[in-house]
Amino acid sequence: MKNKLKYDDLSRVWVLIPVETKAREYHAKLLLSCVAAEAGFGVILGRKGILEFNVRFLPRGILFSNNILTGKEKLFRRYRRMGYTVAAWCEEGIAYRNRESYRNERVSRQALGELERFFAWGNYHAEDVMRAADFSDHRKIVPSGSPRLDLLRPEFREFYRSEADKIRARYGRIVLVNTNFHRFNHFLGRGVYLNDLKKKGKISTPEREAFFQGWIDFLERMYGAFSKMLKPLGAALPDHTIIVRPHPSEDHDAWREETKTLPNVKVLHQGSSLPWILSSEAVVHNSCATGIEAFAMDVPVVSYRPFSSEIYDSFLPNAVSRQAFSEDDLVGIVKALTSGKEIEDKSHVEEKRGMARAFFGGLEGPLASENIVASLRQLRVRHRPFAPNRIHALTRELAVRTLLPVRASFRKMIRTPHPQAAYFHQKFPSLSLSEVRSDMNRLRKISGRFKNVQAVQVGETLFCLTSPEGK
Repeated sequence: MKNKLKYDDLSRVWVLIPVETKAREYHAKLLLSCVAAEAGFGVILGRKGILEFNVRFLPRGILFSNNILTGKEKLFRRYRRMGYTVAAWCEEGIAYRNRESYRNERVSRQALGELERFFAWGNYHAEDVMRAADFSDHRKIVPSGSPRLDLLRPEFREFYRSEADKIRARYGRIVLVNTNFHRFNHFLGRGVYLNDLKKKGKISTPEREAFFQGWIDFLERMYGAFSKMLKPLGAALPDHTIIVRPHPSEDHDAWREETKTLPNVKVLHQGSSLPWILSSEAVVHNSCATGIEAFAMDVPVVSYRPFSSEIYDSFLPNAVSRQAFSEDDLVGIVKALTSGKEIEDKSHVEEKRGMARAFFGGLEGPLASENIVASLRQLRVRHRPFAPNRIHALTRELAVRTLLPVRASFRKMIRTPHPQAAYFHQKFPSLSLSEVRSDMNRLRKISGRFKNVQAVQVGETLFCLTSPEGK
């Protein structure tokens, strides 16, 4: 396939899939893109900001959003006027504090009304979205599971095996400590999170401000407890490397400062969390989605809970983990796990598995990606090519490939860098065609599928995936 789109192909429905945080989403959405292309869709996959900036130059079809927050209804209406069918999921639906807070903070009834499909992580998540939605919109909500869950299944763990082996070869025996304290320890500075909420109009009353300030204060205490426990944990495991992996939105340098005197503690945030989980003998967290990921991948996982809150704790990540309520508890449990001792009976583990199955779709049976694609095929979407004729196609290709990058370069020369540029780079460092193709080859190898799915680059961090023999 030449390095261009088939502009005159009227048979395809196009699906546009944005990636906001590369380490969290990219591999899963690449898998979804391959499944969709195999089924006959044309797919545009790429960095969220770049995809949205170029959306007027891209083929009309099904356009995904990463959330349905208040305010998105205006954007969704604009996309619909442009000719798109809008669908969405919620990346935060894997783990939230409680059902009422999720409905109040993450679901906009008006935004949901503008969608044709909303893909939930499972029945539990779907129920919460339905409770916040108009009854007429319930049909739009599909408990499909998430592509991120597909990569946790045994058949796809091999995707990360070689990377996990390299990590172990470099760092030896690993205990992974995942942190999730960005509301306090934000990349852009402490206090930024609350100020940003105020700017976006999400704090309308003194009570709401007190709620979020209380959450930040809670996480400040948890941050302090985690930084304090790293010294005794590292001392108790001198033959291990303790890897601290901060949240993508956290200030990683703050953690480096906290750990600079600890010889076997390293602060690293490289690539997806999944190979790091797979390479670890134990995972430590608090209210973090990586606790769910580790449990689903059969890696021993511990929730460190030196104090707790019925308001601010997330239920499921802690519930599927072993519980440590003090430094001594934590050190003892992690030492037992790294010694190969089983500290839970099988019935308790199976009870947790049943809980996870109740929360999430796609852990067994058809892939979540297949559930999503099957639902997309039911939508009545007007077939539109990349451009209505060859003249328009060439114009759009010129805009995406040439004019937009040139304009971006010119703006860089005459304007100071965006104040959040480093933050955006931390969340999405880069993505090249060679990386996409390499990852597709890994998916082909472990799945035996996607032989005819091909990728070309159509813009900065924008990639088109198609199969000439789509179903």
